[in-house]
Amino acid sequence: MRVMKKDLEVYTLLTRTGHATRNQLLELTSQNRLKDITRKNYLKKTKTILENGEILVSYKLDELGKKSLEKERYIDGYYSARSPEHDIKLAEKYLSLNSVERDTWVIEQKNEVFLNRKFNDQMSMPDASYLKNGRRIFIEAITKHYSLAQIQEKYEFVDATNGTLEILE
Repeated sequence: MRVMKKDLEVYTLLTRTGHATRNQLLELTSQNRLKDITRKNYLKKTKTILENGEILVSYKLDELGKKSLEKERYIDGYYSARSPEHDIKLAEKYLSLNSVERDTWVIEQKNEVFLNRKFNDQMSMPDASYLKNGRRIFIEAITKHYSLAQIQEKYEFVDATNGTLEILE
């Protein structure tokens, strides 16, 4: 698999957020390149019917894309994709960051490994985090399926880490 710089930006976004919309991916690559890497089965196009009846089209890494990236050691770990609606909020936040902040983005699973060692506890982890001005900012994308108790757990976790929590609704 030959990975071009723009492709790596697309793959990195998807490994860190799970799903992204076509428009979000076009911020990183061309329409022709997006079609090409989808046609080659590195990306998978998905459709989700929202409660209002709208169809949400998104992309995620296909298994071939994951295997190729792992084999070439381009990517170290994947965010466990949730619902496209949830993940697209993360992608939007990720794309709003500057390149330095993007480079500090840590997925939930990596936060969990590090922070469970630190706190020796099974705390409810936010979806991701990044550094801004030397401070860890935790990100949690919520949908209407989240309970107040689940959201409160996120705040308790962040309080214990002296971080800041940003909720994406």
